[in-house]
Amino acid sequence: MDFGTNKGIYKITCTLTGKFYIGSSVSLKRRKFWHFCQLKHNKHGNQYLQAAYKKYGKEAFVFEIVEFFNEN
Repeated sequence: MDFGTNKGIYKITCTLTGKFYIGSSVSLKRRKFWHFCQLKHNKHGNQYLQAAYKKYGKEAFVFEIVEFFNEN
């Protein structure tokens, strides 16, 4: 799915625990990149998400679009 510059609500889920992080962005593609870049470099602002990423690794996480916002 191409969600390049679309606005919306997203969810990052740990598939091993079922726990998730909810957020919104005006650029979903950019936000996804930012989250995983910060997690990879152990600099994410959410300590719980960071700890889970460090414990389970990137493969345990999925980024999903919950809802798109209108471009109006």
